[in-house]
Amino acid sequence: MIAATYLVGADGVRSTVRQVAGIGWRERRGRAEYVMGDSDDTTDAATTALLHFEPSGVVESFPLPGGRRRWVAWVRRAPTPLDAEALATIVDARAGASVDPSSASEPSAFTARQHLADRFANGRVALVGDAAHEVSPIGGQGMNLGWLDAQHLVRDLAGGVAEGGVLDAFVAYDRVRRSAAARAVRQARFNMRMGAPTAGARLRGRNAVVRVLAVPPFRSLLAAAFTMRWL
Repeated sequence: MIAATYLVGADGVRSTVRQVAGIGWRERRGRAEYVMGDSDDTTDAATTALLHFEPSGVVESFPLPGGRRRWVAWVRRAPTPLDAEALATIVDARAGASVDPSSASEPSAFTARQHLADRFANGRVALVGDAAHEVSPIGGQGMNLGWLDAQHLVRDLAGGVAEGGVLDAFVAYDRVRRSAAARAVRQARFNMRMGAPTAGARLRGRNAVVRVLAVPPFRSLLAAAFTMRWL
């Protein structure tokens, strides 16, 4: 048995620490299905992320080291079988981009879900990272949120120990970091809604907004908002 004065739960979305501490875990709005795979980069945008807002759903791609590119596409249901050819077909049909199946890794499917703990601290127990929040990876910053949780908790805990007010420090940590995570959840939900299939007037309206935001000076603001640089 290990005895400790304080306990930090950093044990993921299925956190045992959170359950034992009696902290609730609530699903938040924002859920979607995606397929993802990597291939050699055949675009002419080797250092640029590309977003294709299409009627059938968004296709995103991001440059990777070694001349590779990661492709992520919204799907209503992952194709069967899910292989490199299936991913290439989706990307070509929506974005008109070429994915070389022979250079592609085996694609995967995932469900983007969002959860938020009722509290990030309870007595002498604190939660950080995915134990405290699950944020969609579509423009989400779950890992960065986790690092910032740890940074804030170390600072608050050190100050609390020095001043004899650790429980107050945990309360302050809970207030600040839960607010940041809730904002990230809302932003990620908006990002997913922007990438969902649409048609008619809603499609025209969405694309008009995207075109306006894609030109300077709005482009840098859009990139900052989509990637949550405010974290």
